[in-house]
Amino acid sequence: MKKVGIITAKGGSGKSTLARHLAVAADQADFSTVILDTDPQGTLRDWGEARNKEPHVITEYGTNPDRIEQAFKRIEAAGADLLIVDTQGHSSPIPTNVAKLCDLVLVPMRPTPDDFRAIKGTVSMLQDRRVPHFVVLSQCPTNTPRPKAEAYSLLKKASIPAWMGAIHMKGIIPSSGISGETVMELEGLTDAEAKSADEFRSLFTWMRRELDMKALNPAIA
Repeated sequence: MKKVGIITAKGGSGKSTLARHLAVAADQADFSTVILDTDPQGTLRDWGEARNKEPHVITEYGTNPDRIEQAFKRIEAAGADLLIVDTQGHSSPIPTNVAKLCDLVLVPMRPTPDDFRAIKGTVSMLQDRRVPHFVVLSQCPTNTPRPKAEAYSLLKKASIPAWMGAIHMKGIIPSSGISGETVMELEGLTDAEAKSADEFRSLFTWMRRELDMKALNPAIA
């Protein structure tokens, strides 16, 4: 089982959005996928209850590292191919407990100087523990490429690895979660909305290659 953590200390960066879209993309590619919600806010728990179908959401809000590890083992024993873990957006031992068990950590970051400064603690923690990690630019504005270009420049100067794509801010993305879905599952999308679905699929395809996961669905390859 491959294990992916979505971790950053700054709230509102799009962790839960990335987690559910990547999980659905994996499910659509025929990987048995589970989401572990470790954030007591329960955003993905609520989404999973509204969804009531795969990929399912399991919760573990304990701060004891043994409980996190036991949850990982139970999910793997049940036959999951991929585990995606959502974490808290503030100071807590949970992200560190999750990170040390993961094969890959994604660090969502909005393209602002404040958000860049906020990820440094997370990146330092991942570097110290030698956990493979990449920043994912999220909630990028659609009316100008400047913030995205400046964020890439800051990350490059700091030698922080990043996925060289981006998730742009579109109203269809949060609204799709109301019914327990993702933008990749909605019908009747406009061309602009369909690009959002393509961005998440592109991120999943890149992530799958980083994890050396064999594609089961040729349409996602």
